Amino acid sequence: NAIALLKFEKGSAEDLCQVHDYSGVMSSMYKTEVKQGVSAISKVFSEHYPEFKGKTIFVNFPAVFSKPFQVFAALLPERTRKKFVILGQEDHAALFEMVPPELVPEALGGLFSEPKSKIRSQGRVVLPRARESLDVTAIELPGPSKLLWELRVCTMEVSYEVFFVPANGTEEQVVAKSEPGKPLKAEDGIISGEWSAPSAGTLNFRFRNDAAWFKRRVCVCRADVAE
Repeated sequence: NAIALLKFEKGSAEDLCQVHDYSGVMSSMYKTEVKQGVSAISKVFSEHYPEFKGKTIFVNFPAVFSKPFQVFAALLPERTRKKFVILGQEDHAALFEMVPPELVPEALGGLFSEPKSKIRSQGRVVLPRARESLDVTAIELPGPSKLLWELRVCTMEVSYEVFFVPANGTEEQVVAKSEPGKPLKAEDGIISGEWSAPSAGTLNFRFRNDAAWFKRRVCVCRADVAE
């Protein structure tokens, strides 16, 4: 079905990107029939692997399966092997470098949800280090506007604020924020809202990685003017 979407016209998309979710995969990769299947697939790939195929990204890939995958990859031609990307359970930042967060399903840490969001803008990736607070401007407004916004954290938890900074220099207005002692968690998924800006200014997101001592957090957010 994906191949059928390619137009094969100059200037249009020329390859495909696949994302495989390995959440919950068990030890079946070690079974004899699986190994035989891998060998058969590798033969097909080496002879017929389509050149319009882009990257194949494996996410939530268990570390215990890295060696079996290396065996599988060794059977493939080098040009095919370079098209495979292995990502662990907390490699969201690396995933977003290849696939923008608005195209990554919510179940994988992205902003794509069903029903589809009305926000059309691209997602912003924010990476607050341990004990750090980071602000990001989501959208600039020339005047009063009705806004849509959404955000999430991809792993663990983070505190957040959505706030409006008026262009006239008056005090910022808090649109939404996490409650004290109740940070936003990854399992909460996407949170969103609507708000009417009273004047020109900017809508901003603030992420506070207060609870971490060593690890950064991966957060994504975006906002748009409602149609």
